[in-house]
Amino acid sequence: MGTMGTTTATALDQAINDLRAGLPSWVGLPAAERAALLRAARRRVVAESEELAAATCAAKGISRDGPYAGEAVAEVSLIATVLRASETVFGNIARGKDLL
Repeated sequence: MGTMGTTTATALDQAINDLRAGLPSWVGLPAAERAALLRAARRRVVAESEELAAATCAAKGISRDGPYAGEAVAEVSLIATVLRASETVFGNIARGKDLL
């Protein structure tokens, strides 16, 4: 995911603009390709979970070894969980399965 550091408002604005610019490409992807991209993203989040948790702690100004560090781990876990759920939904769409 690259280097992690202090994120500025300008960097966040740019990330949001990049996501908006990519929206037409996402909309045009078949469900199976969306599922594959979400799977890859989830795997990357899991693989880099320690770095992401450490970056979250740094951004919040809390110690990685402190009592609130578990919050950062939970947030990374939540991201991975949402990616897995989204991957499942798009995989089901691709296979013509009922979403519920």
